[in-house]
Amino acid sequence: MESFPSCHRLILLLIICSTLVTGELELSSPSNGSVIEICETTEIKEVIANLSASFDAWTTGFVFNLTDTMNKFTTENDTIIVVSDLDVDVETPGTSYVLVIELSHPNSPQTVSTTITISVEDDNDNAPEFGSHNYTFNISEKSTASPVIGTISATDKDSTSQNNMIANYTVIGAAEFKISSEGELSVSSGTTFDYTTTPNYTFIVMATDGGLDDMEMSTNVSVTVNIETEPEFQTPTQVKIMEDIDSGVNVSRLMATDEDKSGDLVFALVKEDYRFVVEDGVLKTSTSVNSSSFDVDLADVLDSVDLSFNVTDGKYSDELTFSVKIQDLNDNLPEFSEPSYNITVYEKASTGDTVLTLSITDKDRTSAFNNIFNDIPDTDVPFKMVNFDVEVKSGESLNYTEKTNYTFDVVATSGSGTSRNSATATVSVAIESGPRFSKLYVNTTVDISENVTVGTSVFMVEARDPDNLPSPNLNYTVVEHSSDVFTFDGNTLTIGETLDADTVQSHTVVFSVSDGKYTTNSSTLTINVVDVNDNSPEFQNDTYSKLINENHLIDTEILTVMAADNDATAPFNTIGYSITAGDDQEVFAISALTGEITLHDKPLLSTYTLIVTATDGGQPPNSANVTVTVTVSDDVVDECVSSPCGENAQACNPLLNDFKCVCKHGWTGQLCQTNIDECDGKVCGNGGDCVDGIAMHTCNCSHGWQGENCTDACGGNKYGRNCEHTCSCNSSRLLDPEAIQTCSISTGHCHCVSNWMGMDCSVDVDECTSSASLCDSTKQEVCENSIGNYSCVCERGYSRTVDTAVCTKDTPSTLETNSNQYVVNISVEISPTASQGCTVNQLKIPSIYEEVAMKAKQMLSRGAPTGKQINIRDIRCGSYIIDAQIAINNNNAEKASLSVELQKLGEGRDVTFGDETLQLDEITIDERNLTQTSTSGTYNERLCAVFTTVSPCPSGQICSVENESPRCRDDIKDNLPLILGLGLGVPLPLLCVVTVLAVVVYSRSRKGDSRHSGAKQGNLPWQESFPVSNFTGIPRAPSSRMDSRNESSVGPRKLPRYEIGQQEEISYNPLGSYGNAGFSKTMPASMDSYDMKPLHMKPFH
Repeated sequence: MESFPSCHRLILLLIICSTLVTGELELSSPSNGSVIEICETTEIKEVIANLSASFDAWTTGFVFNLTDTMNKFTTENDTIIVVSDLDVDVETPGTSYVLVIELSHPNSPQTVSTTITISVEDDNDNAPEFGSHNYTFNISEKSTASPVIGTISATDKDSTSQNNMIANYTVIGAAEFKISSEGELSVSSGTTFDYTTTPNYTFIVMATDGGLDDMEMSTNVSVTVNIETEPEFQTPTQVKIMEDIDSGVNVSRLMATDEDKSGDLVFALVKEDYRFVVEDGVLKTSTSVNSSSFDVDLADVLDSVDLSFNVTDGKYSDELTFSVKIQDLNDNLPEFSEPSYNITVYEKASTGDTVLTLSITDKDRTSAFNNIFNDIPDTDVPFKMVNFDVEVKSGESLNYTEKTNYTFDVVATSGSGTSRNSATATVSVAIESGPRFSKLYVNTTVDISENVTVGTSVFMVEARDPDNLPSPNLNYTVVEHSSDVFTFDGNTLTIGETLDADTVQSHTVVFSVSDGKYTTNSSTLTINVVDVNDNSPEFQNDTYSKLINENHLIDTEILTVMAADNDATAPFNTIGYSITAGDDQEVFAISALTGEITLHDKPLLSTYTLIVTATDGGQPPNSANVTVTVTVSDDVVDECVSSPCGENAQACNPLLNDFKCVCKHGWTGQLCQTNIDECDGKVCGNGGDCVDGIAMHTCNCSHGWQGENCTDACGGNKYGRNCEHTCSCNSSRLLDPEAIQTCSISTGHCHCVSNWMGMDCSVDVDECTSSASLCDSTKQEVCENSIGNYSCVCERGYSRTVDTAVCTKDTPSTLETNSNQYVVNISVEISPTASQGCTVNQLKIPSIYEEVAMKAKQMLSRGAPTGKQINIRDIRCGSYIIDAQIAINNNNAEKASLSVELQKLGEGRDVTFGDETLQLDEITIDERNLTQTSTSGTYNERLCAVFTTVSPCPSGQICSVENESPRCRDDIKDNLPLILGLGLGVPLPLLCVVTVLAVVVYSRSRKGDSRHSGAKQGNLPWQESFPVSNFTGIPRAPSSRMDSRNESSVGPRKLPRYEIGQQEEISYNPLGSYGNAGFSKTMPASMDSYDMKPLHMKPFH
């Protein structure tokens, strides 16, 4: 079987011949019924099958004739080739062709026919095609991820379903959008749009078909999505109107914005209210409004109206709920419920008591106008208004005997300020009296002994009634009592039961008296029952006993006796305790207050019988005795059981009520707790310190000494206290490497050769600091230290000539730049650290200068722009004062970038200088000190100050900062100065010209006169300059800016230039274009004498 191109697959359907006839003509390939599959992209002239035949011994001369009704194929050189396009994607495709191959040979009479089938398969040879060359969609700025923006569709001309299927769509270049497999374009989740920053998006949508085996094809189309803004209300959501507003009055202008201005905005009320209309975007009151339409004092009129508005640009709309607050007016008077009031008041009404409550109303709706303030203008009456209540004033009392009635006005006021209304009502008050106690109008106390007999009178109650109304007869009663031991008859209180102060010491009674209308309660009568010392103390027990050990602790409790006295009060019930017998040796003590008996001294007897007496505080006193038995146990107590002596004791010996400690060697004290100081009297040599131990001592030797008593010096390269450290020296730098002791026995410093020092001889000796005369400074030589040596070199800025070896001055280095570069001169002052101070002589040494210069370059090289060149022109000392040049590309971007970095440097204060962080004291650009103003103004103002110092803005432009970067822009100002400039600037110069011409004429006439009258005296009418005193308040410009034309034979005329605007000046020349033609050598001494005044002019903008 032959092999064919990759897209051809040959399927041979073998037909087995049952009989082979030798010598017959036979077509070997392709066999009859074969099916050959080829691709539609098979090219013309391409071979799709090889033809072979057999006939006896003949191998050539075969003739193949092909019959193809569609004329797509033919034979050529024993092959079948394609002769026409096989595209199956056309409207009527051909996908299968039946070919008849007729075989013949000149030497055979036979003709053999074979039928084969050519099957053409579809290739993915067509890319998808969009229905439009580009797509444009419009969406709202408020669009979210939910809705579909539009559909983008493509088709594929391939004939088979896999190749002509649109597998997917892809959005390229716009993450804000996504597209589905059906071509539905929508907004990506989380995307928000901002018309002001991005009004439209243009991106690519790619459609890819479903071709297999990496044979898919795709096509791109441009899609533009325009962002449209929706109108948005900008009107405040609330407005206020007065309740008396008229019809046709503007209430508020409705305002809305639509940034894309896609259509005219139309406003409308969503829900109509007969009182309002919208005309040309203005909310007005309608013509139907009358006096009651907005009267909020009416119950059916609300004080707030919510209106809903709609604004539309023809496509989008917005709604606003608008609240109209109706302001109440103070158009109603307060109204009393009665025009006058008559009341009676009991004279005992006290401060704050309400005697009358008024009902006053105001029909105004709001609290500002219906909130009523009430007052009694007459300050002589004892009443005041508290809200709507008439109350008795503070500090005032009503007394029937002093005044029986009062009449006064109450004024009710609503509103405030100039909008107040008031009304008045009259109040008449009649004062009435009640019964009054003669004695019990205050709390009263009486004392009575507890042994007074029953029936004794205790107190008589008395009262009177000044107005005797309604009757002169008074009735007394007891209204409160704490006990029933008393009886009350008429107005007399008597004892009804026996009194006992030991039970109740005090009784209280409150009475009342009534005249038939008013009842008055008395103050409290307190009856104190006076106690009598009629009880003796009584002990709780008849006897007391206690067993104690012989070693009972001194001053500790043995037992407590307790007694009580039933008398009610002190001192009758106050008890004192004492031991009155049985303690002659004062072994015991007793607390007089508590009865606690304690051991006062060691007991010597086995039993003690004590008499304890309890005595009260009466005069004479009452007392009682009790027997107390104390038995002392004779058992021996081992006081050493608890090991009180501790671990430093050798033994503990028990004693009677005590113990004794036997201490180990080296310890002393009652409990062997004190270490004996063995250093007492001991001396350690050579300043050593004695260290006390337990029954011993040691010596801590000073630096360079060792031994038991610190008498042996260190050796064997040892040093320090007790010779505990070993010398660590660089043997190659020792003065004597073979010495037994190579370092100091006290400090450990090695014995170094002369040009090395330090603990271990690792520090190079700076020969340049040890001697000032090593090099000849008069020849511009400086000493430069090196490791283990030094050399004399030319100071910085000088170099030796080759022939004479003399230090000669170098040519100063300059920064090599080209025409495309821009150079900025900068000076930086930095404070070095105390350890690395800067001196003039140090910077003369080239190596030190280069080290500092390199640190300065690194400091200035940080930050943008990255390609800047830096030349260190000079470094001076005190602080580091560094003069440098910075070269950048001559464009605004790099100038702005450099300005930002210099501003950061000036405000940062701390800078990185080598491996240190130092303080920046001052930074100057072209003689302008940035640090002086680093905290004045806003950051943008300070940045612009740096930028205009680096690169001044052209005339007519100013600096502004945009996106944190400074730049120059046109100085656009408002039209007011222009209008004022045109209005004043045109006539004022004309007036000046007229004035100058008048002065010229006048001066010439004076000059002519002076030639006749003053020439001989030499007094010329003009002096050198106008007096400064006539121009106070007008700053003078520097003399270097004087007009060179104003010079005379005696020197320049110092004609003043006056500041008249922002950074702008004009020269004052009285003769204008005439120059000095009309001037002599001097000018008038006083301008005022010629009626000349300085003109204060402002420049046009």
